[in-house]
Formats: sequence, structure tokens, C-alpha cells
Amino acid sequence: MVSHFYNRGEEIPIWGIFEIMMLGDFADFLQCLNKECRKKISEALMMCVSYDTNFQLVANALFTIKSLRNATAHNNIVFDARFKDRAANRNIIRWVMDETGIANVNFDYFTDYMALLLCLLKHVQYPKRKMTKLLKEYEESLDTLYNSLPLPIYNKIVATGIQGKLDKLKDYIK
Repeated sequence: MVSHFYNRGEEIPIWGIFEIMMLGDFADFLQCLNKECRKKISEALMMCVSYDTNFQLVANALFTIKSLRNATAHNNIVFDARFKDRAANRNIIRWVMDETGIANVNFDYFTDYMALLLCLLKHVQYPKRKMTKLLKEYEESLDTLYNSLPLPIYNKIVATGIQGKLDKLKDYIK
């Protein structure tokens, strides 16, 4: 992308920079914007909440998702959330709980990441049918895992009370 414009002696358009930017760098970029700009982004995404006084919710959501994205990009294990490289921001935890009605979000299990993904997808107006399909495929994967492993091992990977979280996510999508 950069070489294309550079070799032609042209300036690199801003969209070209965002095309090659890594997710963590994009989150850093969002954090560096002035407060008014971050506020406009939060408003555009309908992610304004009273406890996000510095309008860092979008950037913090991307930082939380970044480790999952990197794990999937590099074909690492994701089902037990061992890819987690930082504690989730408390405002992200609170936002996911407020948005979905799910209690005990802590990002120690994959289902919490699924909840965050669905929240973000909903705020960028991703089609409901596709979100429903994603959640259904996740449930099917959990069923396969449940049928493939002894219960003590399954319970180490998947938090107890997951069905309640899945039900809340189904309601959230609707």
C-alpha cells in the first residue's frame, strides 16, 4: 500500500494508513485524539455512557479485542482465553454488563469476548441475522466441546453458568 503511492511520487492518503495499521496502533491512535473528537466517535457509535468521562470506551474495547484478534491471526488457541494479555478495563467490563445484562463479566473466559464482539457489532449496525448466526455457531462449538471432553476439563475451559450468558446474548441481539 505505502510502496504503491511512494513509487508513484504521491502522498499516502489517510485511508491507506488505516489499511495497514495494526489494531493496537489504531487503538493508540484513538486514545491520542482530543477529547472532543473521541466524544464525537462515541456519539456516532452510540457508545456514550456516563462513566466514560474521557471517551476512551472505543479504544479500550479495541485493546481488549486485540489479543483475541492476534491469537486468531496467528492460529493460537483461543477457546480457553489464554491469549489474554492484559486485564480488561473496568469501564469495558461495566459497559458489556450494562449492554447485555450479563453479570460477572471478567474476560477470563471466551464467552465474555464473544459478548464484547456482539456489543461492538451491534453498535456498528452489523445485521442481526449475522450476529445470531455467529452466536449459534459458538453455541454449537460449545456443544461439540462438551461432548468431546470429560466434564472436569470442560468446566475449566467454559465457565459455569454459561447458558445464562448465552440466553442474555440472544436477548441482546433481538
